[in-house]
This record gives sequence, structure tokens and C-alpha cells, in this order.
Amino acid sequence: MNDSNRRQFLNQIPKTAITLGTLSTLASLNSEAKEFSSSSFIDSTRKTQTDYLITPGVLQISYPINDYYPFFYTQKEETVGVDVDLIKRFTNSLDLKLKIDRSVKSFNEIVQLVGDRKIDAGSFITPNLLRELKVSFSQPYLSTPQSLIINRIQFAKINKGDRLENTIQNFYGSIGVSKGSVWENLASQNFPKANIVRFESWKMCVEAVIKGKVTCSYNNEFFVKQVLKKDPSLALILRIVSFNDLFDNLSYAVHHDNRILVELFNIFVSQRSGQLKPEELYKLI
Repeated sequence: MNDSNRRQFLNQIPKTAITLGTLSTLASLNSEAKEFSSSSFIDSTRKTQTDYLITPGVLQISYPINDYYPFFYTQKEETVGVDVDLIKRFTNSLDLKLKIDRSVKSFNEIVQLVGDRKIDAGSFITPNLLRELKVSFSQPYLSTPQSLIINRIQFAKINKGDRLENTIQNFYGSIGVSKGSVWENLASQNFPKANIVRFESWKMCVEAVIKGKVTCSYNNEFFVKQVLKKDPSLALILRIVSFNDLFDNLSYAVHHDNRILVELFNIFVSQRSGQLKPEELYKLI
């Protein structure tokens, strides 16, 4: 080996040694990083289980004390219904227990409980601007048109032969709504000239419109259609108007800071098992 080749060979030795040493160090660091990453993931999972629920392993929700068949109602001292079945599918998929409270009177109270971290989530909740200030909402799991059930005689006094659309757009009659529900705000928003009459329950709203105490009552299409389905003879005095541009989007209400739970709900409702279909619900009337 001549001098030139020898020098070239010797110059490569430290570089090779450094390269091998660096690789050895990197391999050691990589092994530690994997161990740290695995440990961090486990700790993060444990932390998540503790942080995103008020009581670890238990999802606490509320429904109003009044029944809303077939979504939630009392049967043999137990709360059952298609909405309850839906939330049970969610908790079962996460291996959580479900705790249901039925002590509150209104959905607005449920929103407040969520905002105050007294419960984990509210189910069967319709978002609006005032509620958005207090809680965050998941994607809707059921969307149905908003509807009016109208007393024909009382409406005729306002309509006076004008087109139905014109009378509805400029409606100044009385509208029955459930107290503490989103329909209070929606009625004021969509019918600013109307006289809003608040009742303790939807059942009382229906009774009021049948007796002509109010011109109409306001709810989603399912509950409005349910009235005539139960008693077809009421079609002689009542009629239904549904809106194809206004919807009742039922969602889960979650505390603003609980991004984990709202994302879990979003994933759930993106799947077929996490949705309710109007056409299937109408069969239950």
C-alpha cells in the first residue's frame, strides 16, 4: 500500500468509528424513546379515563321528568326508549356504566347542569345560540323538520282567505311551546310578531291547540304528527305545517372543555349505530 493510499485509509477510521458510535447511541436512545412513548401512552390513557368523566367509568346524563315517547319514558320504574337505547350503545362501546337522572323539569336545566359540570352530558338536546354559550354540541344524531300543529278555526280568523305561506311568514297569532325548551327561543326567533304562550309540557300545548286556547303549537315533525296519528278524528279541527328549511337537530351537549367526550360522540354519530332515522321512528307512533 503506498503512502497516499495509507493516508486515505487511516483518515477513514475515525469517521467510521464516529459513525458506528453514533448509530449505537441512536439505537439506545430509540429504544428508550419507544419505552417512554409506550409508558406515556398508558399514563395518558389513564389520565383520560379520569379526566373526561366526572366519575371515572360512569357516564352521567339527565332527561326531563316528563316522558317523551318513544325517545325516553318510564316503564316499571326504569327509563327506557330509543334515545336511551342509543346512549347505551355508546356507553357499552366504551365499557362505561350509564347513570340517568330524571329530576329536572326542562332541557334548559340540563344544559345548565352540563355547563356547571354536574353531569357529563345532555342527550336529546337541540342546539341554539344561547345554549352554545354554555356548552358544546356533538354532530346531530337525528334531524327532523320543525312543524306547527294548527287549530283550523283559530287560524282562519287570522288567515282571512290569504295564502297559507303569507300568513305563516307574518304570523301574529298565538303559539304554544313547552316551557324551558328550545322552542321558546325558536318561536321568538322565527315568529317575532307572534304571542308566545308557555306551557309546562308538550301535552299541555296539544290540549291548548285542540281547545283553541292558542292558534298553534310548535315542535318537531315527529311529535306534531304523533298527535293526529293517535287520534285521526282530530284532523277535522287540526292541520299540520312542516318547514323544509327549518330543522330540529338533536345532539349531545358536553362541557366546553371536554373535547375528548364531544369527539367520541362525533365518531359515534358518524356510524349507522349512532343515529336515529325519522322514517324508522314514524313507524313507532
